[in-house]
Amino acid sequence: MVANKRSGGAISRSLNENKRTCSAREATKSSLSDGLWDSKDGVWSKLSEQVALNLSKSVVSLVLSDGDTVLFASSGIAIECHGHVSRFLTSAGLVRALNNEENGHDNVKIEVHHKGRAVTGFLEEYDLDYDIAVVKITSFLDVQKVLLHRALRAMLHSEVVAVGHDISGKIMAKSGKLTCDPRGYEDCELMFSTCKLSEGWEGGPLFDFFGNFLGMNLLSSMGGSFFMPKDIIMERLEYFRTSLQRNAFLGWTKYLKAVMIRGLADDILEGDLLDSKQGVWGKLSEQVTLNLSKSVVSLVLSDGHNVLFASSGIAIECNANVSRFLTSANLVRALNNEEKGHANVKIEVRHKGRAITGFLEEHNLDYDIAVVKIMSFLDAQNVPLHSAPPILPNSKVVAVGHDSSGKIMATDGKLTCGPSVCKYGESLMSSTCILSKVWEGGPLFDFSGSFVGMNLFSSTEGSFFMPSNIIIEWLGQLRISQERNAFLSRVKYLKMVRVGGHTNDIPEAYRDALTDQEYEVHKMLGYPRPSKRDMILVNSFETAFGDVYDKDDRQGVWKLLEKRVSKGISRNVVSLASFNGNTRFFACTGFFIDWDDKCQDNNVSTILTSASLVRNSDPFDGENKVIDGLKIEVKHPKGPLLEGSLIHYNLDYNVALVSVKRLKSYSACPLAICKRNLIYESSKVVSVGCCFQTGKLMASGGKLVAWSGSLDCKLLIYSTCEITKAGIGGPLVDFDGNFIGMNFYDPKLGTPAVSCDDIVDVLERFKEKWTGGVDSLSNPNGVGGVQGDCSVSLNWWPVPRPYWRQPDEPEKSYLDEYERGVLDSGSKFEYVGGYIYILK
Repeated sequence: MVANKRSGGAISRSLNENKRTCSAREATKSSLSDGLWDSKDGVWSKLSEQVALNLSKSVVSLVLSDGDTVLFASSGIAIECHGHVSRFLTSAGLVRALNNEENGHDNVKIEVHHKGRAVTGFLEEYDLDYDIAVVKITSFLDVQKVLLHRALRAMLHSEVVAVGHDISGKIMAKSGKLTCDPRGYEDCELMFSTCKLSEGWEGGPLFDFFGNFLGMNLLSSMGGSFFMPKDIIMERLEYFRTSLQRNAFLGWTKYLKAVMIRGLADDILEGDLLDSKQGVWGKLSEQVTLNLSKSVVSLVLSDGHNVLFASSGIAIECNANVSRFLTSANLVRALNNEEKGHANVKIEVRHKGRAITGFLEEHNLDYDIAVVKIMSFLDAQNVPLHSAPPILPNSKVVAVGHDSSGKIMATDGKLTCGPSVCKYGESLMSSTCILSKVWEGGPLFDFSGSFVGMNLFSSTEGSFFMPSNIIIEWLGQLRISQERNAFLSRVKYLKMVRVGGHTNDIPEAYRDALTDQEYEVHKMLGYPRPSKRDMILVNSFETAFGDVYDKDDRQGVWKLLEKRVSKGISRNVVSLASFNGNTRFFACTGFFIDWDDKCQDNNVSTILTSASLVRNSDPFDGENKVIDGLKIEVKHPKGPLLEGSLIHYNLDYNVALVSVKRLKSYSACPLAICKRNLIYESSKVVSVGCCFQTGKLMASGGKLVAWSGSLDCKLLIYSTCEITKAGIGGPLVDFDGNFIGMNFYDPKLGTPAVSCDDIVDVLERFKEKWTGGVDSLSNPNGVGGVQGDCSVSLNWWPVPRPYWRQPDEPEKSYLDEYERGVLDSGSKFEYVGGYIYILK
């Protein structure tokens, strides 16, 4: 088994750093008999009887031995307890010890000890970067799992209790408090408590005094110990679970393919013909029969003369000139095989006597799924895919197939809870419908006509199918991928123009067809139409700035930051875009924040960004209003494209909050937003932005200055960082990664930002469900609700509009001749009210 390398290096480095620098571990190798469960003294006496019982049943001892000698021992946490299967979470120190000891000992095994009983287990999954491992046993053990369904917010100075279990059967507890990291900075993944623990406690649980699980204890250090917070544990366990399900699914489909190859399902098994109206067709209503018969097609692979392969397919999109059909990926495998021995191999979609040539649009061999597209009208009817119906054992279902001759067949059966469901989860399910190969890729319905799934392989007792919920999820990911690719192809021309300055580098065929395509590209991106083809776009959302982040080769300002700071920024910053229909309205940067609004749930993350994302940009047409109906998309450089929701906005300070579904593939590192009161002039700072189109993370360094620009808002802070429109809404941080403010864009000079102190005030008003919109002009505490703001009208936040210039025309300068001369002279100056003044 190979350890998963997924952005957890900071943890392993932090742990190794503590092993090197902290001699406190030696000082903590005291007896583990403190706070024994049996004594009911010490910390146990401070807990309720039920909490004490629950804690004592959640911890075990994990022992590595060769049968006679104990080679390693640590504590473990019960996370799953069934009749004959239980799983335990522990530190990956067990894995390291296992790797070391297997080289020098025979018959090394893992034992799970609890209250005098020892059960042999095995290592199921681990991640060395995150210092986490899971051990599984297949025997009954009287333990009680910790609750992992929700993550509680752990507050500083809260009282906590650490629990450990040694190999002799002793269960111990020590109390302490949550406190700041003794290393002097906040770690995005590890937290610290004052519980002084020895090595045997490593991998054991940490609870609050109410019995809520907070995390897993790791290493002892200066004055306490580090622990892995519960939310990180939950994300890694979810990743393990998904990985195990996928591997099980692939193993099961591999077995089924082998069974099919051996010939168990090779015979052609006819079902009930549609034209006969007999058998299963007679059990369905007339409308359901019509819908089912129009939803299935035959997908044929031929060389023009011979049928090389045939299967069924499912209509999933039917328009006047474009239709798409879902089928099994066996079509792809057959296509790959036949193209080697035949010329002019093509895919035909056949339905009711018509045959239309199609092409393979997308496929996934792992999930045995493919999509075929045609560019002609076909009288088919797509199956409804907006929701997945409940799949209940013993429900009656009907499978529909279409052969290459035009016959539409059906056979009925029931859903079963066979080994595939019990052993492999919901990735693959089974029914009692007996099918032949030609039915592969065809639909499975319930008797009301609801789409249940896509038939895959036959077996001796029925057939297996892909459930509709898996199909809907995959098609959703496919749609996002296609939209992204279409978006990138639409802006390809703009990149050429922006980089080369001329259209001479564009192929002749593309240049000739540019007129209509160019208009559509610019329209969908929200840009005006150029008067000529070779013009250059200015003030676009795609204009880069500063230095681009590369974790393996940090350059420029990224090289000046500590690695932990740059890594934290890269995990925190996202790009956002709003769309009015299919037309992009605005694009900017945002970043995850640690915000404790009571309405937020554990599955949602909060992003702080600029209200320019949603506000009307026309000062003469209600600039201080939010445009209704905008769609918001959020893109993280390491994650998928997600849909965001506007939850709060303040137009006066141009601040907005967007919620997005919490991503399970990586752990975000939200910035802590707090008042700093004193923000020192000349402090070194970094402005960060992210481009929505390219996903590039950019940063520009500078320092804080005592400037004031031409914007209405008078409480802004300024830095000498140079950014573009792509940096609007991005964070301004110091070189330690502390949040200083949120950037706006001033094309004239310097970068304005709303300070962290003012943002804290705005966020407090958000908790009162106040938006700072036009209706708040009568607000007695000031329009923006910010301390020290006595404004009586809303601030204006103009964003330079994009425009086109000729290749030989200089870009518009927002500085006059005098201001340019001051900059070129190298004299010291200050920027007040939007004008430059020379300092003597």
